[in-house]
Amino acid sequence: SECERLLNACDGPYALRDYSILMLFMSCGLRVSELVSLNTTDLYEDHVRVLGKGNKERVVYFGEGCREALDDYLMVRDEEKIIESDKKALFISRDHCRISVRGVQKMVEKKLKIAYPGIRTERIIINTIADMHSEKPLAEFGGEGVFSKELERALLDGRIDVAVHSAKDMAVNTATGLAISGVLKREDVRDVLVYRKGLDLSLTVTGKKLRIGTGSPRRRCQIEALYPDFICENIRGNVPTRLDKVRNGLYDGVILAVAGLKRLDMLGLDEFEYRYFTEEEMLPAGGQAIIAIETSVVGMAAELIGEISDADSFLELKTEQYVLRCLNAGCHEPIAVRALVEGDKLTVSIVRAFEGGLIKVSRIGHRAKWKGTADEAVGELING
Repeated sequence: SECERLLNACDGPYALRDYSILMLFMSCGLRVSELVSLNTTDLYEDHVRVLGKGNKERVVYFGEGCREALDDYLMVRDEEKIIESDKKALFISRDHCRISVRGVQKMVEKKLKIAYPGIRTERIIINTIADMHSEKPLAEFGGEGVFSKELERALLDGRIDVAVHSAKDMAVNTATGLAISGVLKREDVRDVLVYRKGLDLSLTVTGKKLRIGTGSPRRRCQIEALYPDFICENIRGNVPTRLDKVRNGLYDGVILAVAGLKRLDMLGLDEFEYRYFTEEEMLPAGGQAIIAIETSVVGMAAELIGEISDADSFLELKTEQYVLRCLNAGCHEPIAVRALVEGDKLTVSIVRAFEGGLIKVSRIGHRAKWKGTADEAVGELING
């Protein structure tokens, strides 16, 4: 390939740097068809010397804007590496990382800057299909990946280096060439019912059943087992929008993730009451309360994110996604799964709606044998 030929042409202790600079020039319009080697030790303001076939040296000029990009890029020294996507070569270093987000970027940026004090991060906001259809039920316009496909496309196209996701919103299989390279430490996995002040959950109000907003089949089947008199209705929108709908009387309450409310500093608002569910009452979704960080499979981005990843939370997510793949289930199925790592012990619990009731299973094993423990739990669930 062209990239391999150019890499072979660059030799010596700065070969990777020289290759990266050349690719930077090419991304700005430079075309060098007969390159043999590149000398970056003698850079001019608007051109660079290259050595072509027959050891004939010539000067190649590059376009406006490349100088500024080169100045920024040359701040990097021996830590440069290259990430190749399907369309072009891109650059990431310990000095610069482009992060695409859906609202949780600050935690990832903070971790990166602690691990790599000199790193510069650039936030790139990308709206997903789900964001653009915030009032429609998810099942109406897509299945898995409605919160992540656009971010994955941006990774593959080279517009970003890192994509930050709420893990429970991701498809259980990433796109080819991409991987979850790390996760942040898991937060509170519980769900909570946020409802209007003064309501008695054990009684109907003037003979009227309480209307609870949730678009999750997983939450619906478990809340109906706890409160058979509740009427569960679909609800969409971000957390503030959903709370506004309760505030305005469109719903009596709404079920939300505790971790999301904590991130938004919306726990304990005086105008609402909160009913926290234990994991025994309402098992969480796979990946709930985990921030997953996706990159290309190999490259500097994957290495950087791997350094800030939480090992226990990563194993929990890996186990939960494996269970969901075994059950061919996603976030639109009435299935809950929780992997809990405690030292060397791993507990895998699954809840599934079945014939108007719930099936619950749990298996305990060693963390090193996580897949076998997950297989046992799935087998018990399927075979009864």
